[in-house]
Amino acid sequence: QTAVLEYGEPLAENIFSALQSGSYDDFTRDMDDAMLKAMPEKSFNDIRELLATKAGACESRSIKTITESGDYMALIYAASYEKSPEVTFRIVITKAEPHKVSGLWMNSPELSK
Repeated sequence: QTAVLEYGEPLAENIFSALQSGSYDDFTRDMDDAMLKAMPEKSFNDIRELLATKAGACESRSIKTITESGDYMALIYAASYEKSPEVTFRIVITKAEPHKVSGLWMNSPELSK
């Protein structure tokens, strides 16, 4: 798990930072081609709007677990927001170099309302 965090944590940090800053270029910098097609700038802005209105500002985050499936690693984070105490983020990263983000999901009771 330590080795996965060495390459996965910087990619995850980039996603969390870009969601806060609003930089679509930074957000998509480490994504694979399929993820780029699935995440146009409008979708990025929709995610930011959803988080801002239903969860508020991110206060902290921590890694919960790492799972492996085939050629991918999934990093599961628990993030605490001012209006949503636990937003679960699942960030899927390719195991092969160069490591790329190939999936991103988030969920919490507040986001589902």
